[in-house]
Amino acid sequence: MKIHSGLIGISSNDNARQRFFLVTSEMSRLSTEFKGQYGVTVHKAQEHHVVQPSVVKKVHDDVNKIKAAILNHGNPFALRVISFTTS
Repeated sequence: MKIHSGLIGISSNDNARQRFFLVTSEMSRLSTEFKGQYGVTVHKAQEHHVVQPSVVKKVHDDVNKIKAAILNHGNPFALRVISFTTS
């Protein structure tokens, strides 16, 4: 669901953000129902553009590149134990 003025300031207001995301699916359903009553049809694919096969393949390839880089250079999030003991 796209909003004309966007979601300005919603990230700092937990209550507004929660209400917005709870109502978006209902607003979409109401919009579709209203359009159906008046013969307005929108012939759009019901599939989101991110799940198209070419996009999924690109994401998988990118993930594989990141995994290869981590394996090649070592995990940057791994804890390194440094011993300060002296003999």
